[in-house]
Amino acid sequence: MPEKLQGIAFQSVVSRLSLQEGVVAGIGVLLFFLGVWSTSISTKLFCFLIAGIALYYIFESFRSKKGSAHAEHDLVVGHGSVKSDLPAPPVGEAKNEFFEPVRKEDMGDHPTPPEIVENFVNHEGNEIRFEEPVQIPVKTVEYTVSDFVDDDQSSIGGGQPEPKSEFNFLLQKIVSVAKEVTFANSVSFFWVNREAQQLVLEGKITDSEAFTSSRKIPMGNDVVSQIASTGKPEIVSQIALNAERDIVPYYTSLQEIRSFVGVPVYYPQSSGERLPVAVLSVDSKADDAFGQETLALLTQFTKMLSAVLKSSTEKYDLIGESELLKAEKRFRVKAFGDSEISNIGNALAEEISMLVPWDALTLTLFDDTQKQWVIANVRTRHNHRYVVAKQVLDFHASVVGNAIKNNAVQNIGDMSKTTEPRFLTNETSLGMARVGSFAAIPIASANKCYGAFTLECRDKDAYNSKEISVASHLTSIAGIALELHEANEIIREYVIVDEGTGTMSKKYLMQRLSEELQRADDNGSDVSFLFFGISSINDIISRYGKAGADAAVARVASILRSSIRSYDLIGRFDQSMFGVVLVNTTANDAYLWAEKLRSAIASSIVTLEQKTFSATVTVGICGATEGMDAGECVSNAMQVLEKAKEAGGNIVRVF
Repeated sequence: MPEKLQGIAFQSVVSRLSLQEGVVAGIGVLLFFLGVWSTSISTKLFCFLIAGIALYYIFESFRSKKGSAHAEHDLVVGHGSVKSDLPAPPVGEAKNEFFEPVRKEDMGDHPTPPEIVENFVNHEGNEIRFEEPVQIPVKTVEYTVSDFVDDDQSSIGGGQPEPKSEFNFLLQKIVSVAKEVTFANSVSFFWVNREAQQLVLEGKITDSEAFTSSRKIPMGNDVVSQIASTGKPEIVSQIALNAERDIVPYYTSLQEIRSFVGVPVYYPQSSGERLPVAVLSVDSKADDAFGQETLALLTQFTKMLSAVLKSSTEKYDLIGESELLKAEKRFRVKAFGDSEISNIGNALAEEISMLVPWDALTLTLFDDTQKQWVIANVRTRHNHRYVVAKQVLDFHASVVGNAIKNNAVQNIGDMSKTTEPRFLTNETSLGMARVGSFAAIPIASANKCYGAFTLECRDKDAYNSKEISVASHLTSIAGIALELHEANEIIREYVIVDEGTGTMSKKYLMQRLSEELQRADDNGSDVSFLFFGISSINDIISRYGKAGADAAVARVASILRSSIRSYDLIGRFDQSMFGVVLVNTTANDAYLWAEKLRSAIASSIVTLEQKTFSATVTVGICGATEGMDAGECVSNAMQVLEKAKEAGGNIVRVF
């Protein structure tokens, strides 16, 4: 008989396993099989750890309840008597209201169990007959594959998900499990931004609709901020209603939160100062809902979070370095393959824009003609008022000017807290908003600072040390490219013949033009100066590369050289433009000659390896007048050339 009573007591224990323990057990089984089938190491580690935690929780709960069942069994003493404080039934009454036997007709279709033969006597001596409890069949739960596989994994991509997406996916799962095993109202994960003194919400699971929609919360005296500052866990067993806002900072209205527990999350490292990088917080609407056992459970979650964080960070760093190397390789090809300053600036802006957040980018360089620092390039993603290209920089009273003068990065996390102008002293009157963050990065080589590249974002504290480091790496390469361009310009000044085309250098052409103009004034003869500019050179570069552009330039140079007289002059002015001096030639005669060459060049075929294409030229002509110097003559020809390009190109125009 005692063995049967013990069995009944054990069944009582099993029946007391509540829905909560069942949920935890189901999650543990689900995560175990998810870990078995997952191909990601971090996902396997997460699943096995949480499954172990769930198993430990069920075991402890079962053991405590089994102990309480043994305490109830102690009410049964001896083999034939039961201690009871229940009132005795009247003598001779057929049934007892406390120990009424189960009747066959009440059992429906269930089979009748065997009767218990043994009798027990209460303390009044009345005989009581027990029948064994009816055992109702338990419905079998059927599982499918979807019960063991989390289809949400598709949100993090295929075999190689992005590190941040993968971390956020695992974080959300950890937060969800933490909420289930702690029976919390809300579980949230906050990054700690010490520079900006902010808590940054990364993940949450909550039953409250009043959880803040703001991602950034200022650090203060609340309990989450205290954990972030001290690195020590905190348990608050009872929170007064009037103190809820001061203790729990992430609700927009009172939620009757009565208990809180929070633990710090650290980034694993071998040495150095250790401060938490994040805080895991849990709250409840029940008094004294959390204790030391909850704290011990949460420490297992933080260890898991630390491991996942380290794995994701290392993977993110590797991908970031890989992207930077790819950007550097592309930029070197563009910057060193084409020595034009405008192309170097455009390539720099293009590569940096793919690596860091931005709403506006600018490039500031020194203009030799104006002898001032000028904003050479501007890109924006918004419709707000901003500086435009070719504006002169207020060098001595601006953030960009300070970056160039001191050859040092200027990083402003919140522009609303400073009145120092970014570019111009009249920015306020121009309607330029002062919101978000701004960074000015000098473009310098080992010997000289050539300008500055700026980044602007409408979010505060958008540029940390990593973003600044990435941009600085590329601007340092731009500084080397500009130094090389400057050195090449100096070399060209002392070279008479351009190596690539066999024509005169720009400096020598200008010198000879001055001489011919002086001779024409002395003799009363005519001189015409012509600019031949290759049309759509950028399209040729984009389609056929620098080799295609070089082939087109060489073809045009060959046709020009074969068409001039022995005493005429031809020189290369820049990468895609030639200057021609026709002696004893009026502007009308120069027009007829240039029109024939334009047609000949347009019908000529340029060959590049297995590819062929055509190129056209646009021509601007200036007939020299008496007393005109070389600079004025070149300026007039350039002016009419630009107008011809605006008209569609492949035409000849006379000034």
